[in-house]
Amino acid sequence: WVLHAATLLRDDANMPLFYVSHMSEITKARQQLTELTFQAKNDSLTGLGNRQMLIDHLERITQGAPGQPMINALLYCDLDSFKAVNDTLGHAGGDEVLVKIAHRIAAEVRHGDLVTRIGGDEFVIVLANIDDQVLALAIADKLRRIVSRPFEVAGSTVTIGMSIGMCMVSAGDDERYVLHEADAALYQAKRLGKNKVVSFESLHR
Repeated sequence: WVLHAATLLRDDANMPLFYVSHMSEITKARQQLTELTFQAKNDSLTGLGNRQMLIDHLERITQGAPGQPMINALLYCDLDSFKAVNDTLGHAGGDEVLVKIAHRIAAEVRHGDLVTRIGGDEFVIVLANIDDQVLALAIADKLRRIVSRPFEVAGSTVTIGMSIGMCMVSAGDDERYVLHEADAALYQAKRLGKNKVVSFESLHR
């Protein structure tokens, strides 16, 4: 990467004389800036977006920013009994489980959907352009089943469930409150026996 600056010099009559051009190599500085930008918005373990990326994304949706889909579904996901994985495989094994799960989720969502990891074993997914709650629930359940498939970690077979709380998000909503709604639905999914999908809207029927 090169930074190029040029300045036009003029004589006393304001007539152009010549240009002075200066070039400097800035590859290292550019790489550092790219890394800092990535770290600010991405999870260092999985490479997914982090909480800040999620909040920024929700703000654009709820404020009705141009180019943002009007209706979205927010899936608040929490792995079931993840502490047992750490206790059995150690933190390195637990991290490998998180990375594998992140890859499974990211491979199944559509272009334009957002997948983030906002805590130890908590993932939040925003499904874009989806105003059909039944379809959103079906996608959430598909992701739950995919995550629940056994996989190998450090020579051991690991099977882990994922509980999901869902709510619908659109322009005019409060981005902090929609996370609270999805979290409330997640709590209900855990209370009903874990490894389930519950929508916030269903809590008030």
